[in-house]
Amino acid sequence: MVITAINNTKLKFRTDLEKGVLVHNFERRGWQRSGDGEEWNVYWALPYTVKSKIFNPDQRIRLNEN
Repeated sequence: MVITAINNTKLKFRTDLEKGVLVHNFERRGWQRSGDGEEWNVYWALPYTVKSKIFNPDQRIRLNEN
């Protein structure tokens, strides 16, 4: 699967683990790492993180269409 940017903007990614090969591949594609509090397009996370932080209603995180 190839993920491309909309309107030639750079994709931003977040990850909850430091896997060198993963980060290297994202950066090789020109993606930028998202900082704390910034929006992101791709979040590579462990299942626990997804359940407890992203889809937890108390976190107030809303996913956009893009």
